[in-house]
Amino acid sequence: GINAEYMGKNLALSGFRKIHVIDLDTIDLSNLNRQFLFRLTDVSKPKAVVAAEFVKKRVPGVEITAHFGDIEDQEDDFYRQFALIILGLDSIKARLWMTNKVAELIDWVEDENGKVQIGSCIPLIDGGTEGFKGHSRVIIPGKHASFEASMWLFPPQTAFPMCTIESTPRLPEHCVAYIKEVVWDRESPFGPNVKLDGDNSQHITWITAKALERGNQFGITGIDYRFTQGVVKNIIPAIASTNAIVAAQCCTEALKMARGFCKLMDCYSMYNGNSIDQGVYVNTFPLPQEADDLQWSSPYQANVDDSISVRSFIENVVVKQTGWMASFKNKDGDMEKRLLDWEKIQLSIGGQPVWCTGPLAIKTTKNEHLPIKSFLADIDFPIVKVMSPELPRIMSILIR
Repeated sequence: GINAEYMGKNLALSGFRKIHVIDLDTIDLSNLNRQFLFRLTDVSKPKAVVAAEFVKKRVPGVEITAHFGDIEDQEDDFYRQFALIILGLDSIKARLWMTNKVAELIDWVEDENGKVQIGSCIPLIDGGTEGFKGHSRVIIPGKHASFEASMWLFPPQTAFPMCTIESTPRLPEHCVAYIKEVVWDRESPFGPNVKLDGDNSQHITWITAKALERGNQFGITGIDYRFTQGVVKNIIPAIASTNAIVAAQCCTEALKMARGFCKLMDCYSMYNGNSIDQGVYVNTFPLPQEADDLQWSSPYQANVDDSISVRSFIENVVVKQTGWMASFKNKDGDMEKRLLDWEKIQLSIGGQPVWCTGPLAIKTTKNEHLPIKSFLADIDFPIVKVMSPELPRIMSILIR
């Protein structure tokens, strides 16, 4: 919904001439009541492809490239080409991935005093809606709070107590949640280790049938395919007017950013179209970057001897010196921290792998005892990228 507003009505008609759109969804019949780019004949086709073709026919001169797939499918060079990225994502996880990617693509430079600072970066504009509520936001790395540091703005997703859904279900949501959380893993209807896919019609049909059986058992009605998919995917019905308002806010900021004719919004705008006590209102407030905001933090700087090997660099600098820790739950369920496992760490320099784990390990085994600085030839700003499943994102170390 909001992406149709972005691309179809606002960006193209505001004069943006080169647009790329990524979406992994296909058109569902329910989309037709709020997304003006689609028609009945488009059902089951990729949203990105159909939307791009529609807009190109209506707005002469605009170049729109559609990508039917996941945002994670694209390489770094794909994202580097853009002057601006606008988000219309439907999950916190996807937003966090995209902002982490922008953080990885920051070009760091040294000023005349030797201080490391951001040289260039890709600004983000984020918009989202939830029923009658929505938000728009400008995120400039190094100036505004990162997404990771401001996730407290998003309400926690609804969760049902397990004792309720198992023993005393009272709502149709409880029936669906029980099948999703308990019966799916127990019966493995589509084979062992097959995860429930909210976009797979066979999976949702099976969940619906089982939830109906449970509903009949407890005298609960109101369960059908669409309702079940909404619970499984935590879908909140979209309101076309909310999409239009939030998309207009985001695209206004994009136009201001592209043309530089007006001060940008600072920097988070919250829209509520159905407040009981205040009616319709918009509240805008700043979210500056805090000193402990790690997502935009500059690379860790390490003074490294010319002779230190790749293996020694991992064990002594990455694991022991940086202070980066792995979080885990102890037997009591409490969170604790420990040093990173060096065997899970991977390194790359200048986009080339220096140390790998897993299937690619054989390609870099020969590098174990080579000096880490031997991989820095012809690199003006020697940054090592550090990857590990125990880290929240790809981290950077500037070698001195």
